[in-house]
Amino acid sequence: MGFELLIHGVDYTDEFDKDSLTIRESLLSRGSSMSVDVVHKIGAGVDRPLGGQQIIFKRDGQIEFAGRIANVLETQPGGPLDLRYKLNCIDYTNDLDSHLIIRDYPAQDAADIVRSMIGDVGLGFVTAGVVAGAVDVGGVEADYDRPSDLISRIAESIEHQWYVDYERNVHFYYITAEPAPVAVIDMDSDLDTYYDLEREEMWDQVKNRIWLKGAKTQSTHQDNITFTADGDQKFIPLNYEPWDTETLELTVGGVPYNVLLDTVEGQAGDGQGEANTGYLCVDNWGVRFPENHVPPAETPITVDYKYANELVLMVEDTDSIEQMAAREHIEGAPSDGVHELKYQIPALRVASEQTVWEYGQLLLARYAQIVWAYRFGSERQGWRAGQTVRVVSTRRDIDHQLYVTSVQKTIRTSVNEALLEYQVEALTTPFPG
Repeated sequence: MGFELLIHGVDYTDEFDKDSLTIRESLLSRGSSMSVDVVHKIGAGVDRPLGGQQIIFKRDGQIEFAGRIANVLETQPGGPLDLRYKLNCIDYTNDLDSHLIIRDYPAQDAADIVRSMIGDVGLGFVTAGVVAGAVDVGGVEADYDRPSDLISRIAESIEHQWYVDYERNVHFYYITAEPAPVAVIDMDSDLDTYYDLEREEMWDQVKNRIWLKGAKTQSTHQDNITFTADGDQKFIPLNYEPWDTETLELTVGGVPYNVLLDTVEGQAGDGQGEANTGYLCVDNWGVRFPENHVPPAETPITVDYKYANELVLMVEDTDSIEQMAAREHIEGAPSDGVHELKYQIPALRVASEQTVWEYGQLLLARYAQIVWAYRFGSERQGWRAGQTVRVVSTRRDIDHQLYVTSVQKTIRTSVNEALLEYQVEALTTPFPG
């Protein structure tokens, strides 16, 4: 098995300590790192590695890690001329974040927003791994934000994963769409694919009844305000938080008024208001008239509007509740199988409770079932976090779809050869934690 270590284009293969190399990959952005020691004597012909330099590690010509040296610790383990450099290295996500983004991206396909962001960054990043036709999302406002934070925000909202690979290609894809180097592992026979298998059952994460709080939904009926103008009053307070301009009807002296959004389509004191126009103040719960068009005294005014309801919604998985009750209940420690969770979802404003209910179903899919964690070793090349693989065993009655959450790579040396070993961790859910 051939290994190569390149630092800023210079071959350091003969200078690195194979036993020191560890590569860690996880689902998080900036999820890949490498630590390795370079050893040589002063005057041996290679330069001291520098922070910020590119570093690439290959196995049999295939890149297993690429990024930059984050820091360098220099030691003298064998004398004044015998130097060891302990290198901690990070992936190319740091390069992606070297420039902040100041731009608003309009509502569109999430994949198109990601492509636009990467195009704005430049620096040799490409988007061949951004899967087309993701999901339409609302606009994204970037105010001196790191690109990785913006992409993570989009990905989490539509159950996508993303990462920057070792060739500066950005991948953005549905959370279960990236296959592992092997589609199925038969735990009864594929002993050349995996070894040292461990399985762990995790019951304590089960939550099968979830209370959703904090979301706001549109009221099903309208509130009504009747008011008589005094000739001076420019603001009419409302009883509840108004929903929007489209569901508010303003009538002055029997004449329907046009309703615009305050602070967006007009400002108090600007003197620019038009006749037969009012401005909805969502934050202040009211309707404002322009200073130059205040309704005259004794004019009847009516406001009919939909308002925002503070929603508390419960969703539950009855199958999970029954399964937990059957598993847990015993005399002296009774159980009805219910495991409750309060989930706060502020800033979610939807016209219908159905949207919140559907969000609750996604949460139940994450939490309502017992999770199995698998850990195994493999020498098969190509494992990385974010992949999916199926494991089966007739003997042990196992048929699980697994989602790889982390991979650690190390070199195992023996008398005759050095092998790159992959320690794989995977869960039966794509939502760790």
